[in-house]
Amino acid sequence: TWLGGQNLWKLGTLAINKSPVDFSDAWNPTVFTGISADLGIGLVAEDDVFRQQVRVFYHPLEKQTGLRTEHLCLAPHSKIRFQWSAYPATSSYWDFINELRSSWGVNHLIQGSTIWFMPDDILSMNLDYLRERLRFQGVKTANMFGGWTDPLQKRSAHHAAFIGFGSAILSPDFTALRSRLKLAILKLKDALPSIEVLIYFDAQRDSSKNADELFADSLFRDAKFREETTDWSGQYNKTWSVYPTLVNKFGAKLKDSVKVARTIGADGIYWDEIDSLDYSGVRFTTSEWDEHSCQLDTEAHVLQKIGYTNLLSSSAKLEYAQTAGAVFANSPPTTRIFNERPDRHMVEGQHSTDYSSYIHLSTPLSFIGTSDSWKQIIAPIEKGLLPAAVRLDYRSPFFAHLFPIEVIQIFPGAIFGRDRIVASRSGVYGWQNDCTQVEILRFDEHGMMSGPRAQEVDPKQACRVDVVLARDEVIVITRQGVSGLNSAKIPLFFHPALR
Repeated sequence: TWLGGQNLWKLGTLAINKSPVDFSDAWNPTVFTGISADLGIGLVAEDDVFRQQVRVFYHPLEKQTGLRTEHLCLAPHSKIRFQWSAYPATSSYWDFINELRSSWGVNHLIQGSTIWFMPDDILSMNLDYLRERLRFQGVKTANMFGGWTDPLQKRSAHHAAFIGFGSAILSPDFTALRSRLKLAILKLKDALPSIEVLIYFDAQRDSSKNADELFADSLFRDAKFREETTDWSGQYNKTWSVYPTLVNKFGAKLKDSVKVARTIGADGIYWDEIDSLDYSGVRFTTSEWDEHSCQLDTEAHVLQKIGYTNLLSSSAKLEYAQTAGAVFANSPPTTRIFNERPDRHMVEGQHSTDYSSYIHLSTPLSFIGTSDSWKQIIAPIEKGLLPAAVRLDYRSPFFAHLFPIEVIQIFPGAIFGRDRIVASRSGVYGWQNDCTQVEILRFDEHGMMSGPRAQEVDPKQACRVDVVLARDEVIVITRQGVSGLNSAKIPLFFHPALR
């Protein structure tokens, strides 16, 4: 049994045979269980309200698994339609999730690799070096690190550094940083005119000095009606948890933060924490009712009305995304409209906690942190994901050959794109039709490339490559000579034994 893409029998800390497992997972609202050696069934919560409320569960003593909600309530004379689906499948969770990816239309094109930057680093960099590194790594997108901090800003030793979240990036405290950021964007585009540069944006926090007064109607309050703040253990100024809507004060002010991107020459926003602060559960507030959710007692009596922030903010967030232009988001979406948009989403894969399953219904990208270790670079592939990288000085040319890719299917150790396959496990890879030539690139245990090697293929035969990989080796196979007539079809792949 798999809950939210997590194989329960591999979670060694849980007494699966005795203890019920039950948790919130709007990012991957699925349950899959095997029925026999070659047959399984998958369940998925389809509509936005059910996704926010859903609990995926496994109760071993009752021999039950499924989807449930404990927060549904309706106003008098109102109604709601919950939608969920059952998928017959093989005994593989991966076959189920890939069919669901196709049904949901989440197989979006990822044009190129990504880096993260600070403006002062770009401004101090030699232009020729910058140009060479961007091209060497096949960079398509440069994301600004955040929250906003200005290392050149003078401050008293007795005061914490000022950090910008939400509307705080509009503050005069960041006037100098905005100017340097504008110059850094110009330099990046001088080095690579086709690059997409995105500035940091966060819609769940605000660090303005009087945010609690400015946005009193927008403050997040937990189940005990407490406001939520953090100062990162005194490292920065106080930051308030908030949520935007089309009518509250924070939502209105945040429109100006989105417009900053275009004002300083950026192409859009790197949207941090778009649908989560962490994955312990989807957040709800007691500040406002979403008209569908309540905390209930054991007899289903209403204790208090609540609002899931992703529902309360959905219309405002869509407006911000449409205003911004390009969007690259940290965290998977929890609403269908953001699943269907072509934005890139990622999870943070550098942590010891495994967040990989949350991204299975979005662009399968995993942020790898600042390490340049080859093992760290390729670690996401074993989880069916592609690496999203920070640095400009990787020795391996690997990133330039991962993209563009329209991911069609994901498996542990292999990512199948319409015209590109990336694998870290031995097997038989390729396409069963519509292929006249393949390019085969092998990367050794140090990330160095052997090849490229082109292989002609009889167009009447399958496009098949037998691959034997040593430890920490990776292969990238690209098909060429695809006819325009058939290229729009979902390709049929050769699948190695990855289950």
